[in-house]
Amino acid sequence: MKLHIKGGAPLCGTLEIDSSKNALLPIIAGTILTEGITTIKKVPRISDIENLLKILVTLGIKARFHNGDLVIDTSDIVYSAVTGGTASKIRGSIFVLGAIIGRFGKASVPYPGGCAIGERPIDLHLQGLRDLGVRIEEKNEVISCKQGDSHIDTDLYLDFPSVGATENFILASVIGKKRVRIVNAAREPEVEDLCNFLRSCGATICGAGTSVITIHGVKALHGTIYTAIPDRINPGRINMAPLAAESVHLPHDARGRPTKGFRQAGLGESDGVRF
Repeated sequence: MKLHIKGGAPLCGTLEIDSSKNALLPIIAGTILTEGITTIKKVPRISDIENLLKILVTLGIKARFHNGDLVIDTSDIVYSAVTGGTASKIRGSIFVLGAIIGRFGKASVPYPGGCAIGERPIDLHLQGLRDLGVRIEEKNEVISCKQGDSHIDTDLYLDFPSVGATENFILASVIGKKRVRIVNAAREPEVEDLCNFLRSCGATICGAGTSVITIHGVKALHGTIYTAIPDRINPGRINMAPLAAESVHLPHDARGRPTKGFRQAGLGESDGVRF
């Protein structure tokens, strides 16, 4: 495919940024923990999300898109082992492990996204789940888990602040009777967004956005209406187009703040950029 672009004209207009895929994957997996209907606003129909929804459907969950929103109904959820195929295509499928354990006290999933051989980032997830009292068996590229004593308060100390592991431990801990504290937790906006989503469902979580997150387990979570944070990468690309076309433009990041990087690049009023 060839693109022929005729430039020389200033660009103007408004574009709405989709919600972040990296925020949406754990949030969608988190609906496994809820009872009833959840509506997630502004969800892009991309392959990773579609594949994750296929996994949810195997658990009896109903999911449909409506006017750009994703409507998830867990009223008929049932436990089921997650089989290969779809789950092995996306690393984001690891989030269903913590969520299914949190909901049913057990889980069986294939290694996600090609983690079966060699150095595996998933090992950090598995060790943390073991520290939470989960018994884990790995056999024939399948991870089988069963929750042990779920009433013992636990402190998890992460060797490094992994975003995925932090999110997985949160999902595994929000339902129950114990207190879980995650030390050296990831502080990325996607982690904070997952906590905000779960809190809107009735979870009790403190410290989101800091290196110490504390979860006090609750009996159940309910459905909600939620909008995930915007994608953090696309706004940068979109902001560059008007600048390249010498348009008068106000660059902002995904949260609506003027982008510091443009200032650091030496762009200012003399370049036709309003900050």
